Amino acid sequence: EPRLRTARARLVWPRTELMVGSETPLISDLNPMSLAAVGIPEFSGAGNLWNWLAQVRITQELARIGRGSRSVRWAIQGALLAPYANTVAPGEPDAVDAGERSRRPAIEARLRAQWGEEEERAITGTAMIGDRGGEIGVGMHRGWVATGPGMLEVSHAVSLDAHVVPLRGVELRGEAYAGRLLRGLGGGGIAQNFGRVEMGAPAGSLGSPVRDVAGWAQLNVQPHPTLVTGIGCGVDLVDADANPARLQNTV
Repeated sequence: EPRLRTARARLVWPRTELMVGSETPLISDLNPMSLAAVGIPEFSGAGNLWNWLAQVRITQELARIGRGSRSVRWAIQGALLAPYANTVAPGEPDAVDAGERSRRPAIEARLRAQWGEEEERAITGTAMIGDRGGEIGVGMHRGWVATGPGMLEVSHAVSLDAHVVPLRGVELRGEAYAGRLLRGLGGGGIAQNFGRVEMGAPAGSLGSPVRDVAGWAQLNVQPHPTLVTGIGCGVDLVDADANPARLQNTV
C-alpha cells in the first residue's frame, strides 16, 4: 500500500538497528488497516496515537529463545522524539508550540517480543497475511509541555500493543494506553491537552491537564490476494476531573 512518509536513514548491525527520520511514536507504531483513511489513520482520537514526528530510534535484540520460526525474539527499543504538544500556551509571543518551547526532547522506550517468521507479517499490497506469528510490546513515554515562563507540565503514558496472525490470512492488531497531555502524539485525550478553565480563574490560565485511557482493536481477513476485509473499534475515555469539553469518543 502507498505509505506517505519522509525519507529516513536506516543502519543495521547484527542484532542492532538504528533509525533516524520521521515516524509514528515508538509506543504506538501500529495503525489500523483501512482504505477509508489516507494520511490520518483510523481511530485517531479514539485510541490510536499516530502522529509522525522526527526522531532517533535504536533497537537492540536481547535474546532468542528457541530455533527457527518457533523462536521468540526479545528486544529493547528507545527513542528521542522532537517535542510537540499541539498546544500554544497563553501569552506565547511567537506562537511556538508548547512542547517545542520546553526545549526538551520526548523520551520513549519499548520492550518487545516477536515470534514466527521474521519477515513482515502485516498485509502489504496484494501479499497474503503470513503464517502464524506475531509481536507484543510494552512501552512508556515521557515529555514536557511549557505552560508559561519557567513552568513545565509532564506528559507521560504507558502502552500495550499487539499484532498476531493466529491463522494464515487472519490478523488481529490493536493498541491501548493510559496517560496525560498526549494530544501532540496524535489525538490523545480526544485532541485535548487541558480542560476548560473554571470560572474566576486568572486571565490567560490553562485548565487542568487531561488524563485519558484509550485503545483500539481490529480483525482483518484476507481470503484472496486481492480481497481484504475487516472490522474494528476504538474508544477514548477522558478523566472528568479535568473538566474536559469531551468525555468519550467511540469509533
